[in-house]
Amino acid sequence: MNSCIRGLFTFFLIAFSLHVFSQSNPTSTYNLSAAAYTLTAWPTTSPAGSYPNSMIFHTHTGSVDPLLATAATGDYTGVYNGALNARINGHATNGILFFNSGTGNYLGAAVLSLNTVSCTNINVDWVGRTQVTGTRNYSIRLQYRIGNVGAFVDVPGGPWEYLSNAVLNHSATVSCNLSTLTSNAVDNQAEVQIRWKYFYYGALTGTRPQLALDDINITRSVSLVNTIATGVVAGSPFCVTSTAGVSVSVPFSYGPGAAFISGSTVFTAELSNSAGVFSSPTAIGTIVSNASGTQTIAATLPAGTSTGNAYRIRVISDVPAVVGSANPANLTINLSPVDVTGETIAPANNQVGVSWVNPTSCFNEIMIVARAGGSVVGTPVGNGSAYTANPLFSLGTAFGGGFVVYKGAGTGSTTFGLANGTNYCFKIFVRYGTNWSPGVEICATPNNGTIFKRGDFAIVGVNANNSCSSSTEDEISFVCFQDIINNTSLDMTDNGWESVLLNKWGTAEGFVRATRSGGTILAGTVITFRFVGASYVAVAPDANWSFASLTPTNVSFPFPQLNLNSSGDQIYFMQGGVWGIPAQTVHRAMQHTLAGLFCLVSIQLLLG
Repeated sequence: MNSCIRGLFTFFLIAFSLHVFSQSNPTSTYNLSAAAYTLTAWPTTSPAGSYPNSMIFHTHTGSVDPLLATAATGDYTGVYNGALNARINGHATNGILFFNSGTGNYLGAAVLSLNTVSCTNINVDWVGRTQVTGTRNYSIRLQYRIGNVGAFVDVPGGPWEYLSNAVLNHSATVSCNLSTLTSNAVDNQAEVQIRWKYFYYGALTGTRPQLALDDINITRSVSLVNTIATGVVAGSPFCVTSTAGVSVSVPFSYGPGAAFISGSTVFTAELSNSAGVFSSPTAIGTIVSNASGTQTIAATLPAGTSTGNAYRIRVISDVPAVVGSANPANLTINLSPVDVTGETIAPANNQVGVSWVNPTSCFNEIMIVARAGGSVVGTPVGNGSAYTANPLFSLGTAFGGGFVVYKGAGTGSTTFGLANGTNYCFKIFVRYGTNWSPGVEICATPNNGTIFKRGDFAIVGVNANNSCSSSTEDEISFVCFQDIINNTSLDMTDNGWESVLLNKWGTAEGFVRATRSGGTILAGTVITFRFVGASYVAVAPDANWSFASLTPTNVSFPFPQLNLNSSGDQIYFMQGGVWGIPAQTVHRAMQHTLAGLFCLVSIQLLLG
């Protein structure tokens, strides 16, 4: 049985009373099987922030002339009798008016939410009107989507739209059968959203027209067949493990309610395979009918469900026996944790850098174990609290024949204190809860760059607190009498030698390692480094050096940056050796020592 519904929409944007926030869905979904949808008027006195039944009005930011592809960014919350700027006006029985002008959040769209369970032959009629003419080209176009997420798309066979006209009060009726045009995709759905998008097209300039959306009539035929439609399932991607599933709410609609007897009919939510096929579905939850027509099943995605991004969930019933339609969008399930991807390795002098790409979701932390001379053995257990990381090889927790050198959620780590010429394997594990991935391993051998001896290195210039550029900027220039090849590393510190303890540096200032990465620098070339706070860069002869702080992570305080004091300071350049931390806790921090480290040159700055 068909009936007409008439609705008038004229859209004017009022910038002074709009707010910017994420656009919302209508707060209610109209049950089309109960009655055809009608909207015959929208009063100019309607309260700000109110909307027609099961509708909402959307706005966007940016250009005053939105294109069809311009995304909605907020809800219209203004009054409906405004006279300035972009606005929506209510015109009683003459519709709702759209008008973009001035400044603010611009229009826009009207979105209607429908429940089409038991409905077929859904027909939409509406009238577009040019309320005020303008020289720019504007349109109101009909679009739709299944559910309330994802992109709106044009109704096939169109476009079904009203174009602005040069004749004042011109109007035209637009009519289309959504069921036929979408091959019945909109039939028997828990939610279908219809959108009338107001947008600019063409390249004309000048005045903007005021267009009205008027006389909406949505009719349907009601099927006598018992139906079940699964709604939008929220929460994807879902994270399951080999031992634990995850809860999920499955909303669904059924009709007619009288056929599903309260207390007798059992509804079961079923999970498809990873391709969205229900050839051997998995039951994940049940509920008994209350004959309300809409219910929600509290279900559980099973532990051990394989990873996939095309899962669907449907609801079936026993008496009457009905197989419902699936939820409208693919669901992603991750058997967690999954390993990192894109792992790369960068050997250098006495160190190795490792980088990777983290999983997009379903992980708590990354842990790296490094082992000299062979592969890491075994898989971690527990929640990770039993393992402590240290980037200085051999100081982290012993595991798998090696040591833990990194824990965190980052995408890169450098391990120091390695022996050149020895092969090291780095295994990257991913933890989610108390579950660990199998791990991926990558191996490399750190290698020497240029090894200097005394007389090969000279500092030729220092500028502490370079006021020509920045009051905190330091520069230091030096020259080497050997060629500097790739992977050559230089350690620098402005800490005082034996400032507190014999044969140790203090820790009140910075420790930095510079590693060459841009090809050979010929002997005799002046090299300049610049330090600004925690930023370390090379400025001559090129920028192809990397800089890493040597501050250990197994201390409970941050170390300062390398920063030359203009009132007097010192700086040391060194190579080789392993930085360590003895147990003393004096002079602000524990003291650094070294093993086999060779001081190339030092300079005392008497700049005060």
